Amino acid sequence: LSLHDALPICLKRGKPFPDPFLLAASELGFPIEKCLVFEDSPSGIKAGVVSGAVTIAVCTSHPGAFSFCWLGGRSES
Repeated sequence: LSLHDALPICLKRGKPFPDPFLLAASELGFPIEKCLVFEDSPSGIKAGVVSGAVTIAVCTSHPGAFSFCWLGGRSES
């Protein structure tokens, strides 16, 4: 069973709920507070912030623009 095949079974709710990030962190054996999320969609950004991971919003809505915004999670080392 591949990870792609297993996720629909394990994942009850998708974005904007934090479940995808919480499941990934758990499966990889990392506490969510130690994870970094890069997202470019409003629902994904919300999910990342709510999950407790440090969340970076990738702003790609303007052609040629590429910028980041820190939105949540722990800021200390």
